[in-house]
Amino acid sequence: MKTLFVPFLGQSNARYMSLVYDSYRPDLADNDVSGAIVLEQKLTQQIDEDIVTSDTMDTNFAIGGSKIYSHNYFLDDSKVWWHPEGSIPAGALRQAEIGLDNWLSGQGAQPTDEIAIIWSQGEADALSNTSSKNPLDREKYKQSTLAVFDYLRSNLDYADITFYIVPTGRFQDEAAINRGWSNQEIDLVNEGRVIVKEVQAEMAKERDDIQLASGYSDLNMVYEEGLIYSDSYDQHYDYWSQDVWHLGHDGLKINGDRLDISELLELSGYISTDPIRDGYITVVPLTEDSLEIQFDVDGMGSKSANTLAILENIDPLAFQEELVNQFIIMPTEFYIF
Repeated sequence: MKTLFVPFLGQSNARYMSLVYDSYRPDLADNDVSGAIVLEQKLTQQIDEDIVTSDTMDTNFAIGGSKIYSHNYFLDDSKVWWHPEGSIPAGALRQAEIGLDNWLSGQGAQPTDEIAIIWSQGEADALSNTSSKNPLDREKYKQSTLAVFDYLRSNLDYADITFYIVPTGRFQDEAAINRGWSNQEIDLVNEGRVIVKEVQAEMAKERDDIQLASGYSDLNMVYEEGLIYSDSYDQHYDYWSQDVWHLGHDGLKINGDRLDISELLELSGYISTDPIRDGYITVVPLTEDSLEIQFDVDGMGSKSANTLAILENIDPLAFQEELVNQFIIMPTEFYIF
């Protein structure tokens, strides 16, 4: 039996997927579970293969604060993935290559095993050059990302490698204001974030070995969790009130347990490509922070829809704004997020 290996690369939101947090909420029973552990559990239920995720910080290969390529003011090579001017790997990629190779070898990976690399990168890039809307900067971001993927594919001795890009999430405007950022600075970052997401989608459309994972812009960030849990939260106010990028502790686990509806669609005989438009999937807001996902086996036919899931601690409006990115719709060999 083949084994599916699922490592995390990119920057801090990918890094924290492997972090098990200490108690941060009095009524929470699963503090000992990380997003990576949840992902491994879900994949094990869905796929008749052995599953190994990088579920500890020691086996996670993301670099917090890293950028895809270097800038004049960004001189720390260990936090850069690619040098486009010389077409050579930078320190973050060299470090990840060594770590990945050692981890896979140590786990007994064989050349015929499958590698699904989850790539969550782009927040730091949205803060800089891409926000200028310069077509050359946009293309450099894209080509540098593809160069990282191609380098890993060429240097890791495994034939079946797929890259799952996690679309860059939400920028927390209120936390940025708490940092003293101006409205103009915040607008520029949000412009850059949109551009990064557009380029990520382009890469997934253009190459068969690149897929988009589910987005997380509807999930609570550290900032929102700080507002919810207040003094019981494990982050001090001075930290969570100024956290502009990071997915919250609950959100990290939810992100490892995203809905996969491809099997339901296949069993219902659905053969088109837009089940939301065709009435097979319906989202019903319940409260200001929860919603219900309904599945109708005959779309707009006479049969009634059934509850597929109820999601809590999310932003229903944000979820619906990116509805098409919240589900894995088309059947694939295996499912990520």
